[in-house]
Amino acid sequence: MSDAEKRPVKQARSRFTKILSLTLSALLSLGALSGCGGDDQSRTSGQVETLPEDAGGSGIYDIFTEAEQIITVEKDDLKGNLTGVQFYQGEPVMLSALEKSADGKKTCDIYLYPQNGEARLIAEGLPSDARRGSGFLGEDGCYYYINGGTLGSNSAVITKYDNEGNKLFTVERKAVNLQMCSLADGRIVLFYRDAAKGSLAGSGSLDHNDILEYLDTTTGAVSEIRLTDPTEYNVWLGTDGTVPYLLDSRGVSRIDPEEGTISMQMSFSGSSYSLERDGSAMMAGIISGFQLRESGDIELLWGRRLALPLATSQKVPPGTVWLEAIQRKEVSRAKTFLTLRGIWLNYNTWLKQKTAEFNSSSDKYYVLIEDCDDGLSEDDHITRTLVELGTGKGPDILYGRMILGDSLYSLIEKGSLEELSPYMKRSGIKQEDYFPMAFDSCRDGKKLYEITVEAQIITQMVDSSLFGDTDRMDIHSYLDTLLTLGDKAVYQDNAAAADLLRSFLEGSENLWGMVDWKSGACDLDADLFAKLLQAAKNLEDNGKKSYIPISEKIKCSSFYSFVYRRSQMSSTQMFLGSPFDDGFHGKGTTPDTLVINANSPNKEGVWEFVSWLLSQEAQETLDLPVHRAAFAAVTEAEIEEKSSLPSTAGPPVTREAAAELETLLMEDVRVLPVRVQPLVDIILEEAQDYFEGTKSIEQVRAVAKNRIQLYLDEKR
Repeated sequence: MSDAEKRPVKQARSRFTKILSLTLSALLSLGALSGCGGDDQSRTSGQVETLPEDAGGSGIYDIFTEAEQIITVEKDDLKGNLTGVQFYQGEPVMLSALEKSADGKKTCDIYLYPQNGEARLIAEGLPSDARRGSGFLGEDGCYYYINGGTLGSNSAVITKYDNEGNKLFTVERKAVNLQMCSLADGRIVLFYRDAAKGSLAGSGSLDHNDILEYLDTTTGAVSEIRLTDPTEYNVWLGTDGTVPYLLDSRGVSRIDPEEGTISMQMSFSGSSYSLERDGSAMMAGIISGFQLRESGDIELLWGRRLALPLATSQKVPPGTVWLEAIQRKEVSRAKTFLTLRGIWLNYNTWLKQKTAEFNSSSDKYYVLIEDCDDGLSEDDHITRTLVELGTGKGPDILYGRMILGDSLYSLIEKGSLEELSPYMKRSGIKQEDYFPMAFDSCRDGKKLYEITVEAQIITQMVDSSLFGDTDRMDIHSYLDTLLTLGDKAVYQDNAAAADLLRSFLEGSENLWGMVDWKSGACDLDADLFAKLLQAAKNLEDNGKKSYIPISEKIKCSSFYSFVYRRSQMSSTQMFLGSPFDDGFHGKGTTPDTLVINANSPNKEGVWEFVSWLLSQEAQETLDLPVHRAAFAAVTEAEIEEKSSLPSTAGPPVTREAAAELETLLMEDVRVLPVRVQPLVDIILEEAQDYFEGTKSIEQVRAVAKNRIQLYLDEKR
């Protein structure tokens, strides 16, 4: 799954963003654009912590990491099957189970592999089944054989054996993704998702589905630590030796066993650190646990235990363990700090990785990532940003459309955003080396203000017999075709009338000729306006489940996602993009865009960072690069990787498919025009009365026309 698919996506309310735009316009009209003001420290906010400077210190902290491969066992040297990777008595170890036969009886021996050491027999005579499951070594040297408890099961049986293979006790749990760790006092902590309440419950909310328990290692008795705070879906268990801790994409949290509360100890938000490692051999393994040192540093284990196919494909021995040290340290003040602000950046693995690489390689600059502050809502985060930009301050770089919303064009008009063409010319970046959407997301004539660093494209799959010759189809013939279906059809699953109306309107720079930006006039053509509203209402999905949707929305965020959806098309289906002024095209979304604050005192450093993100080297680590040569390299690498897989692994990934993706979408994509979006919001707000049956189309048209004209007059 790509970063974009993993990331949560939220849309700001149109009325709210409109208010923000008006507020910003008011600020700018007062002549507030007066230069940055303040030093670098005053412009640093967000999750990167700023503290009073010590002697020679910067007072700014980030998270740094170093990884070391510490256990490597070649397949031929591995004794049996890998069963566990864990911390034992504070040190990383790997466990394996070897089946043997004696006197016609099959049993299992357990081996321990310490760091850079030889395998050591720690238990013998266990049942032969122990080679199939997973295992855990307690602080007392006893082995716990775990049958089940994986993502694909709904129960777990934990059996404790001494080093002579004697069974001491058995514990059964309705557990998914069972994890174990030992405390210094010998107790074991269990953490799992309660399969009795659904393995997927608890994603984003606790719902009493995440279970944390103490296991008495003498009796096998289990006592629950009742959690009161929510966790993420992917969570890992660790400890500082005294109490359990949890690790997720947000950071490391301490559990209070008495209260059941979860408190953040080291936040990854706003830092350049991410748990994921795209393109790294470590990602062929799994997180196998972590521990906290007295210093507050985290030691995270990555192991191979259940990843043999991936280990083979990456030519890394299956018996491989990495130890990653994660430290929160002060950033040297020898560099100039650049601030990059956005929303949901904590989930953007690629951006964090590239930022960390830039920071480590640059002699002059250090990029600080700013996400929403703890306790600061997205709306407040956006408001703060717009107010700062309106007063000539704010971050150096803004990432993603969500941070600006409908105010992007207003910021360009008022001179708050830097024009980028001169920087591209000086640095030798050629637009022809990139696909169109890299630089076409926001232009004002020949001036360039926004860059898209990764392609994400939305199109639709339709029956070709319905629309006929799409090369000649315009908005009128498109709507006429839809209206022939009456109200006995559904356009797309779960698409409300407002969703359809937005898709009809948002691709046209001038609302299909109904707005003249030059003269500032609005004339909502009665015939076209009626068709737009009628088609949207007729084809909405309002419970008409007996009808098969005539269109299926397709999101393409990687080469394989295109191949997979292409394989699902029948011979009578085709891709049909969204309506734009010059025809139907795939729609490029804009979560991964960059703009530069015109008031930044460090624009050359900012451009150095932006250039790095646009480089072929950085682009080749994306799922769908906008750099042409990087796109060719990424698709070729996937073709070679998939060529060795059996036909049952999925549809074939071929060079023909790569060429089709390039022609159909990458070359033909369009990005929605920015300036028209506030007008679309006005029409959607007023059209709701028609959709609900309280106003006629003509009444809606009259009110919408007046509101749009007022908006245009205010902009003149």
